[in-house]
Amino acid sequence: MCPPDAGLHHVKRFAYGMLLTGCLNDIIYMFKPPPDEQVSVICEECEGIEGFAADMFYSFKRRNNLEGRLGGLTFMPKDSFRGLQVADMLAYEGFKHLTNIVVKADKRPVRKLFEALKKTKRIAIAHSVEANIRRWRNLYKDNALPAWPPK
Repeated sequence: MCPPDAGLHHVKRFAYGMLLTGCLNDIIYMFKPPPDEQVSVICEECEGIEGFAADMFYSFKRRNNLEGRLGGLTFMPKDSFRGLQVADMLAYEGFKHLTNIVVKADKRPVRKLFEALKKTKRIAIAHSVEANIRRWRNLYKDNALPAWPPK
């Protein structure tokens, strides 16, 4: 969704911002943690992304009036927090799952643990269409996202 001449950090910023706010939205409004619990977020350290991700986090928190529900945002190296390693594995398994369903070519093997997790129905796997990405971008016009659509 970024122009071909966009720097890697612009592409990563776009992805981080979109995925972070999407995850926050799903956690708060779809999975609905108990009202007396506060949700804190740990993201992988990624140079050039952290400031933008923090802006997106606190903007989401303010816009949705979630001061008591959302705690803080922390950035850590992946090797310091096992949950980040699990998140990477889960993201890759989700990618393979969607690729196997949507593309249906060169089926990729699925880990047994991922199959077991799907059976619990406690996992959400989705992809976004262009209209949803456009709607998301329109919310953040002032946050220095790369030009889009490409000219």
